[in-house]
Amino acid sequence: MEQNTKLTMLFQFSIILLALAAVTSEAISFGPKFHVHIVNGFKTDALHSHCKSKDDDLGMRQTNPGQEYEWSFRINFWGTTLYYCSFWWNGGRHQNDVFWVKDQFLNDYCGEKNCIWKAQEDGIYLFSAINGKFEFWYKWDK
Repeated sequence: MEQNTKLTMLFQFSIILLALAAVTSEAISFGPKFHVHIVNGFKTDALHSHCKSKDDDLGMRQTNPGQEYEWSFRINFWGTTLYYCSFWWNGGRHQNDVFWVKDQFLNDYCGEKNCIWKAQEDGIYLFSAINGKFEFWYKWDK
């Protein structure tokens, strides 16, 4: 009888684990909140962006010169959180990842849990927490 009870409990526990695994990865998150900032560094043009992850579509945004768009989240349980954005303006377009879980990226570029991207006329920059300034990462595709 005791063996049967143990098997039943093991079966129930397995069902619970399977149910948890079926939940989307973003729903099971932990650790500190990270913030991604998209800054429009253009002199006169609007920046258009469409950012998303595997689980979240943040929609299309228009950011005017000097303004920024920001969102926050926690890294998922599996450590696979990835956000990417498509950017476009009158001078070009580009698509790139804006957040990924790698120690060097998080330590060097997401100081204080803020990852700050800036679009300028000559390309897309990322703020370096190590150097305290924006570094060039991508040029615009024409």
